Amino acid sequence: MNENVYLEKISKLQSINWPKELPKKAKYPYGKLTMNQYLSKRAKEHPDKPCIIFYGYTLTYKDLDDYSDLFASFLIERGIKKGDRIALYLPNCPQYLIMFYGALKVGVIIVPVNPMYKSKELEYQLNDSGSMSINWTHKMLKFLKTSTALRLLASQVT
Repeated sequence: MNENVYLEKISKLQSINWPKELPKKAKYPYGKLTMNQYLSKRAKEHPDKPCIIFYGYTLTYKDLDDYSDLFASFLIERGIKKGDRIALYLPNCPQYLIMFYGALKVGVIIVPVNPMYKSKELEYQLNDSGSMSINWTHKMLKFLKTSTALRLLASQVT
C-alpha cells in the first residue's frame, strides 16, 4: 500500500471514530508558537500558578521556565548546539520536563529513551540515534556503567 492510500484510509477511520464532543482542530490561544514560547508566555502570565505537582512538590510555570533556561545554558556550555541530538533517559518526573524544555530552547533534537531499557537496549538506541549526550537520574547510572561506549558518551555531560 502506498503512503497516500494509507493516509487517506487513516483519515477516513479517524473521521468516522472521532468523538463528536471534541473539536477536530487544535486551538492555539497564542497563535502557532513553539512549545517553549508557550511555556515562556504562561510563565509571564501566571508565574505562581502550579505547572507540575509531583509527589507533593509543586513546580510553577516560572520555575519550569527558569530551570529549563538553566539547563539550556548547561547544554550550550557543554558545546551542544542546534541540530545535535541528546538522549533523555529519565522516568516521568519534573527533571524530564526541565530538560525537555531546556533542550527545545537550544534547538536540539530530543531522543526520549525508555527508562526501562537495560544496557544493550540503551546502547543500541544511543548508537542508532546518534545522540551527542545523555541525561539521566542517579538510578539509571548502573546501566550506563556496563558499556565503554556509554561511559564515553555519558562523560560529556557529567
